[in-house]
Amino acid sequence: MTSLKGLIFFASLLLPKLGMSKIEHTKFLTAEIMYCSDGDTCRLKIIEGAKDPIWLNVRLAGIDAPETAKKRKKKQAQPFGEEAKTFVNTQLAKKKILLRQVDLDHYNRPIVEIYVGDSLFNLSLLEKGLAEVYKGKTKRIDRALYQTREDIAKKDKIGIWSLNDYVSPKEFRKKH
Repeated sequence: MTSLKGLIFFASLLLPKLGMSKIEHTKFLTAEIMYCSDGDTCRLKIIEGAKDPIWLNVRLAGIDAPETAKKRKKKQAQPFGEEAKTFVNTQLAKKKILLRQVDLDHYNRPIVEIYVGDSLFNLSLLEKGLAEVYKGKTKRIDRALYQTREDIAKKDKIGIWSLNDYVSPKEFRKKH
């Protein structure tokens, strides 16, 4: 199922059952992460309000993680790309999470904030130096909160910020 079909399926079947006529950005949905292909892109299963599971590809809001190697496209990985992917998969494995959709990306995938308990998980990648703050437009997030976490990791030279020749994921994608 493509992301657009997944989103349409998600919106048309799940949201009306939850009493929503459209995506309401203050609502939270319960989900399980099935797999993350890199530090900011995950496949998940919505487990709230539907008889059958709803599978959806999402992007994590507010962050841009280093690129992983794309084997089928024979592309190389960025430093800390595999570490970011492993961190997300390890930290979110077999946990129920709460999602808050804040926007859609250019592939029509939901852009979400992920909460584990009371903690906003997206920030943990910034704290560990496994992502930078996303430089593009994203609606409905507290940019200052994200930027503060990146600034601390930069100051402490954690993860990607320990590299002398760090290249942002956006620049890396342009070159490769």
